[in-house]
Amino acid sequence: MHRIRRRALWVVVVVGVTTLGLLAMSTIPAWPVVGVAVATLAIALGSITRSVSPSICLGCGHDVSEVPAGAHGRICPSCGALNERLVGEHVAETLADATDQPPEPDARA
Repeated sequence: MHRIRRRALWVVVVVGVTTLGLLAMSTIPAWPVVGVAVATLAIALGSITRSVSPSICLGCGHDVSEVPAGAHGRICPSCGALNERLVGEHVAETLADATDQPPEPDARA
């Protein structure tokens, strides 16, 4: 995950510096240059994050689809990274199980 974030940060920095340099060194109007920069960022960040999948470990890229999910997500067997984006699914399953049980009687009654 750190590798993906670092790569995305560098893309944003490089496109930003290139845009500022182009605007500072030329007489090109700013709006078309900024529009092209934003489009470039959207395409580049989309291609970087395309490989992120819930069944792939964010740390090493190992397939974690067969690993059972715990209370905090799935733990990668090869690197030990905790994949937390599955927490919402686990919480939803726990809440569904909890609503199937009959309510406890009120102790004050």
